[in-house]
Amino acid sequence: MSGQDSYLLVDMGNTCVKYGFYSATKGLADIRTADSLAELTSDLANCARVLLSCVANDESVIQCRELCKELNTDLFVAKTEAETFGFRCAYSRYKTLGVDRWLAMLAARSLSHKAFAVIDIGTAMTCDIGLNNQHLGGWILPGYDLMRTSLISNTARVFSDGNRPTVLTLGKETEDCVNLGCLAAIQGAVLMAKEQLRQRTDEFDIFLTGGGQSLVKELQDSDIRFENNLVLTGLSLFID
Repeated sequence: MSGQDSYLLVDMGNTCVKYGFYSATKGLADIRTADSLAELTSDLANCARVLLSCVANDESVIQCRELCKELNTDLFVAKTEAETFGFRCAYSRYKTLGVDRWLAMLAARSLSHKAFAVIDIGTAMTCDIGLNNQHLGGWILPGYDLMRTSLISNTARVFSDGNRPTVLTLGKETEDCVNLGCLAAIQGAVLMAKEQLRQRTDEFDIFLTGGGQSLVKELQDSDIRFENNLVLTGLSLFID
């Protein structure tokens, strides 16, 4: 889909690069992943503009700037702001809020007229809540694997196996208790986010994203929306 009538949207995380193409006719499409920015060189050269979200180190942004300059391709680097499109950040030090979280919230706001929570389940689990054009704040907690590793590394006589359950029951062996306890914490955070919303309003949406979405699939709830590309959707809002 690359071409001079399309935009390349890049979500550069700590472990991989997720990217997609946006055009006026197809919108956001052709979502892919890459191990490094270098794999995107031909796409960078054959698009109208590159829009970048980067939570990796500053060197990654510098690399992208230099590559786009060599290819004579216009580059937009998204940043967290105190206010964007009328939506205000809760952080007094707003620059310390990850741009991926900010873009995901902007995307959620564009997809729903209701109050919302954006919950990203990855290496870390983040939750952000928005209401009436205002980010109210959120949480950061360990993701499933971090939680389990920390528990078995720092607690005597507690151990686990490689199983990763997606249905919450009660464990009857130590391994199961650890695995299911971590699952309960992940699902519990989603339910607590819902409670935070419920205390403030009757109408809301909960957007779930990230690689760990399967951990909460059993939470059948009409308020929950599973979304895979919120950061890229947020980037697309900056296309003129």
